Amino acid sequence: MDTYQERKDPVSGKIYFRLVDKAAQHGRSMIYSDGASSSPSSSPSCSSASATSTLTSASWDGLEVSTPYPISVPFQKQRSVASQMDTIWAPDFLPLIEHALNKIWRARYAAAKYAAATAGRRRPSLTGANSLLGQLQQIDAPHTSYPERENAYQELKSEEGADLASFLPKTMLKAVELVLSKDASGASTLVETDRAPGNNNIGMVAWLLTLYTPELSVPAAPGSKQAAGSPSSTITGVGSLAQGRQVVLIANDITFQAGTFGPQEDLLFDLASKYARARRLPRWYFAANSGARIGLAEELRAKFRVAFQDDNPLKGLEYLYLSEEDHENNGLSKSVISERITTPAGEVRYMIKDIVGQRDGLGVENLRGSGTIAGETSRAFEEVFTLTYVTSRTVGIGAYLARLGQRVIQKNSLPIILTGYSALNKLLGKQVYTSNVQLGGPDIMFTNGQSKHHV
Repeated sequence: MDTYQERKDPVSGKIYFRLVDKAAQHGRSMIYSDGASSSPSSSPSCSSASATSTLTSASWDGLEVSTPYPISVPFQKQRSVASQMDTIWAPDFLPLIEHALNKIWRARYAAAKYAAATAGRRRPSLTGANSLLGQLQQIDAPHTSYPERENAYQELKSEEGADLASFLPKTMLKAVELVLSKDASGASTLVETDRAPGNNNIGMVAWLLTLYTPELSVPAAPGSKQAAGSPSSTITGVGSLAQGRQVVLIANDITFQAGTFGPQEDLLFDLASKYARARRLPRWYFAANSGARIGLAEELRAKFRVAFQDDNPLKGLEYLYLSEEDHENNGLSKSVISERITTPAGEVRYMIKDIVGQRDGLGVENLRGSGTIAGETSRAFEEVFTLTYVTSRTVGIGAYLARLGQRVIQKNSLPIILTGYSALNKLLGKQVYTSNVQLGGPDIMFTNGQSKHHV
């Protein structure tokens, strides 16, 4: 939850919202900002900046207090779709990761403060750890007036906040999106791009993450003096906080065609995994998908016609066809493989033999890509650390990728399956299964060793 103050601009006299603790947004600027957000210290008097914030940001920071409340916030549709699939929208994992890093740093701060308080003792003592509590108890002494107690509380709180602020690094997570592009020779490659989320036009996204974790440095004791020239949160020691720890994260965007794998999704997955292997980086895969894509040639849906046996629907289907006009004049000849026939009445028809479609990624080419990324995942497991987090259902090739990556964390009540239970029931000819969880839920996959942990 964000907290705002109402501040009056001395120049314009208008009142604006100001975020109380902008650093506590846990990376939301990375998720919501398009680079046009203003600095907290800058004047908010520019109305165009306010308008931009209204359109591109979920934060109220810098908006006039009279700004109409938006009907919908950015990415509300994507989040709604993801919620229906029992997961969250893929870019929203980034602030969650940063929030987890923040909790790790705060735990390290508490440990460092306790260690400083008990330094020189043979066995740990709670005396030092409870020093702040003791000070607060002194403040609450009966002879202390209410204003004195309030001022003392605020002073202690300010000192504690200053210590924590100096201990925590200014940046805990950096994320650069890896986007498909073409090089000079026309070959597909990945480009590191800093762009706003929601601009992907395929159902797969990938990032190069840089994590700044406490293990990379020796933190100074809270309240102690820093070494000259050293970062505010560290003293000289093991590791390099400035460099961080890099990870490649690949995730399905389940809000795009149900997270299915098409040629472009397979290509991005393959190149991002090779990117991780080439740099010897850990590779994370957040799985939420519906398997390989089975596409539809949308241009044919309103145009194809049905020929019945003896023109009697009760006798069943004879063939599908296109009229001569649709075949020749509407450009559908490239969408089908057809045979030209003439009816006894003299009507020219184009009987559909095969449907090709005008777009790539409608048929078996998706299965070819599935084989490619399955092989790549096997190689990645041999060369780098691989981890799969099943955040929603993962089907078909998605299940294979989880298995080949070996280390699987599975979310409760969500299945890892090759096909759905209804299809199996039809194959068996009777109602055997009632849900996909019976086929690949945590009780099945954790018991047989496929998933190593469930959350």
